[in-house]
Amino acid sequence: MELYLKIAESRYDILQCHYLIAEVYNAVYDIVFSEDPANADPHSKIEPYPDLFLMALANEMLVAAVGLYTHTTYVERYGNVNPKDIAALLDSVKTKINYSPTHLREFSKMVVRPNWQGNGISLFLAGACHSAYFINRNAELPPLIVCCETRRLFQHFHKANGIRTRFIKSFPYYRVHEQYRSADNPMESHLIIPELDIPKKWHTLELPGWYRIGQDVVEKKNGVIQTNR
Repeated sequence: MELYLKIAESRYDILQCHYLIAEVYNAVYDIVFSEDPANADPHSKIEPYPDLFLMALANEMLVAAVGLYTHTTYVERYGNVNPKDIAALLDSVKTKINYSPTHLREFSKMVVRPNWQGNGISLFLAGACHSAYFINRNAELPPLIVCCETRRLFQHFHKANGIRTRFIKSFPYYRVHEQYRSADNPMESHLIIPELDIPKKWHTLELPGWYRIGQDVVEKKNGVIQTNR
């Protein structure tokens, strides 16, 4: 299967991502979205749309997308994560880049069109979205990455792609997460330090670009093969 990855730039592309994300989340989780973050309410199952999107297209049709919060992140807004929490993790490591604990971006709302699910797109996109072309888009400084997921998703997507995540704290309970969090699969906020935690094959993945994906490999159309494990 060949997919074309690109960052949504036009209003049309952004709206395509909005519609696909809203369609999947409404059908599966009974969640709706607001373009105005001030109207979001996780207790009422109203989510804010991400600020930036990575698109995966097949034959010019959007088949999957993942979002990135580039302003106030979800874990800051709803997860009680503050700069002191981030600074404490940064103090425990050595990096060449002088990361700021207040300059965060966050992956969120990854979806695959229902009739395209089960063929490896989600695992590939979960790695590809860590490309510096995406996470550094319009950033003044190299950002740190945070994410809020269930514990199983961290294992299924990040660990499976060789991406390290660092536990920050447990995520508070909100009704919006009621269908996929549980006592044995809790929601957690994690940190990713790009310099240390993202494998080169993902961090240097070129965007835009065509990629051929399969069960175990990702192959760039120019012949450069990158393993998906």
